[in-house]
Amino acid sequence: MKRLIAMMNATQNRPDDPRPGSMSTLAFTVSDRDFPGGEQTAARTLMAVCAATVDDATISVPARAPEAEDAADRAWRVTITPALGEHGRKRLEGCLEDVTLDRVIGHVTDVRTSE
Repeated sequence: MKRLIAMMNATQNRPDDPRPGSMSTLAFTVSDRDFPGGEQTAARTLMAVCAATVDDATISVPARAPEAEDAADRAWRVTITPALGEHGRKRLEGCLEDVTLDRVIGHVTDVRTSE
């Protein structure tokens, strides 16, 4: 019974309380196999699709996101305000790292939060 309760708690999808004045910066890489429009389009499309997992009336994921962080490392960065809570971060990371788009997969390399 304890395992069942632990699993239920671990998989629940709860909203996070917004923290005014805070922000999260998420860095990720993208692997694409001939995605139409190239890597930049793949990164932007993936982020646009995954933004829906956390985008609500209190959290803003920019539509232009992500920005190139390091072209050599194929790294991308997006700033989200207010900061992602634990549940929102898990949903966004899960979406970016799942096979959400054909021939595109992301890998979250860093999430930083500042108040």
